[in-house]
Amino acid sequence: MKTRIPFWIIATVVALLVIVLLVFFFYGSYS
Repeated sequence: MKTRIPFWIIATVVALLVIVLLVFFFYGSYS
């Protein structure tokens, strides 16, 4: 099971996860 995953897809997913986590963190600290 060796599938070639483009690096930009991994980078985009990681960036989106980090942004979502930051948004939830700031939203939780503000409320």
